[in-house]
Amino acid sequence: MPRDIIQTDRPSDFVKLAKTLGYDTLCVLSSQQKKDEIIDGIRIIWIRIMEPAKFLAGKHNEKIAIQSSPSDRGVLERTPFLLYNLETSERKDAHHFRSSGLNHITCKLAGKTRIGLSLSLMHLARRAHKPEIVGRIIQNIRLCRKYNVRMVAGSFATEPIDMRSPHDVAALLRVLGMNADQAKDAQELR
Repeated sequence: MPRDIIQTDRPSDFVKLAKTLGYDTLCVLSSQQKKDEIIDGIRIIWIRIMEPAKFLAGKHNEKIAIQSSPSDRGVLERTPFLLYNLETSERKDAHHFRSSGLNHITCKLAGKTRIGLSLSLMHLARRAHKPEIVGRIIQNIRLCRKYNVRMVAGSFATEPIDMRSPHDVAALLRVLGMNADQAKDAQELR
């Protein structure tokens, strides 16, 4: 049951290409909270994007995605549904360590609470510092494997043309350090 993660308020634009690529589910990151729906045989799951400060201030019972920030440890203790853009930290990489957004403490927290830590493939296509981003993603995969953290991969496409097929995503994840089962699990809805 492959699924992709997209960032839009209009998932109907993505449905035709999702069918062609072989997806049966689209997780839509949006500022709006809507009920899940089915459009032309594609299941649409709405996940609300929220700022870390707002998330930490209140109680929430819906599916919430939080963009990575310096307050990730506090966010992980409150258990969001998804934490994304870890590898886009503004901090410079140290000589012996990459500022990949994860460390052993955050991985242990994420492993206990079974939060999905996402790997955004959009950054590989659009960012200027690709070697830096690839290195950070590889380090995050190693840490997630070591601490048994649930990894979630998606294109995070903002336009339909940015979507990639599940086979291409799985092949890229295997190159970046996942085994075949982990690459398959990272694309499935659990």
